Amino acid sequence: MSAYVLFRLVSTIFFDIGFVALLRTDLRSLYKGQIWKFFIYFTNWGLLLLITRINCQCFEILGDPVRLPPWFLPKLISLSNVTSLVISVAFWLLVYEGQAKYQQRWFFNQFEHSFTSAFCLVDTVVNPLRKSDLDWTLPVLIGISYLIFTIIFELLGLSNAEGDNFIYAIIQWKKNPKKTALTWIVIFMAMILTHAFFMSLNAVIK
Repeated sequence: MSAYVLFRLVSTIFFDIGFVALLRTDLRSLYKGQIWKFFIYFTNWGLLLLITRINCQCFEILGDPVRLPPWFLPKLISLSNVTSLVISVAFWLLVYEGQAKYQQRWFFNQFEHSFTSAFCLVDTVVNPLRKSDLDWTLPVLIGISYLIFTIIFELLGLSNAEGDNFIYAIIQWKKNPKKTALTWIVIFMAMILTHAFFMSLNAVIK
């Protein structure tokens, strides 16, 4: 077994087990059985993209039994690289409020916001993409999709896992639209800059 195959298998097992454990724990303690609330967080959008990408990469070394289109996996890798790194930076700089609030989920916070981006960086070094596969439009499109989702969420008067009428405190369209709009401008700039970072990293490695 080559080191590359071992890397793929170990990373797939680690992230799959971690994802199942996170889902089971959070459904019971955080979402109180309301599974739909798992899908309101952008962190979980990014995590689902990454888990799908990791499993598809594992399928690839097994001979692609699911027969993915040739363009699908490179685009998914490019997208999940950007979303994972942006989510990590945004969480630790904008959302994280100290160890006391998050200590019960310490491992899962690291899993969602540290291990994910670390994997993307290592995987880029191990298996860099072609320049043609690096698509900046996909991160922007998913960002726009989530922006629209946050607006609809507030308009419908829904609540997050903690009972607040918003998803993230830094994104509150009704209470502070100017600050929220500025936050989104920063997020989109971060996505474009992160895409440029991965383009540069791939170019150096290639």
